Amino acid sequence: MANVEAIFEQAELISAEDLHQLFVQSKPLTNNSGMRILKEDSSGYKSLMMYARSLSVTWGNDPRYWRWLSLENDIDVEVAQLLDVCWLEVRGNTPMKNLEAGQKYEVMFVLMFLDPSGLEPKATFQLVANGETWERKLSLQNLQPKQWVKVKIGEFVAKEDGGDVIFSLTNYEELNWKRGLIVEGVLIEQRV
Repeated sequence: MANVEAIFEQAELISAEDLHQLFVQSKPLTNNSGMRILKEDSSGYKSLMMYARSLSVTWGNDPRYWRWLSLENDIDVEVAQLLDVCWLEVRGNTPMKNLEAGQKYEVMFVLMFLDPSGLEPKATFQLVANGETWERKLSLQNLQPKQWVKVKIGEFVAKEDGGDVIFSLTNYEELNWKRGLIVEGVLIEQRV
């Protein structure tokens, strides 16, 4: 298992505008409030952004625990803001057929922190693809506040008959109250 410093080195800081504008200004193959698939003309690479509304957020429909906010300049996309919860669990999946077989992909949660608290011990990020599981534990308290951060979970090569790509973010080892996290979604980005 990689150490925390290596994970943060691989996590790229990106502004919400840069990431979101890439999907808004381009010509996505799929464009809805839950998911956008983009094929970049210059490189031919395909990326998939699954926004928070397309993910399973435990207690996500209870306004005591989560608030849903529209992204600036895009009323179709909502992000999930954690208000107060003891059981932090965000899960999602997508069929591998949404990706190009034989290509390498990197999976990252796109998160922001606003005065986070209660997020210890370390959160567990998990990815399951092609029958393999990658798991990383890291402290969310150490991430840069008030900036969108891409946290890498793992990478895989897409297979034609690979089933689903499954990913999660959990933190419920200790049932203390957690707050201050905003989930934009999960980015599945093609790599060279």
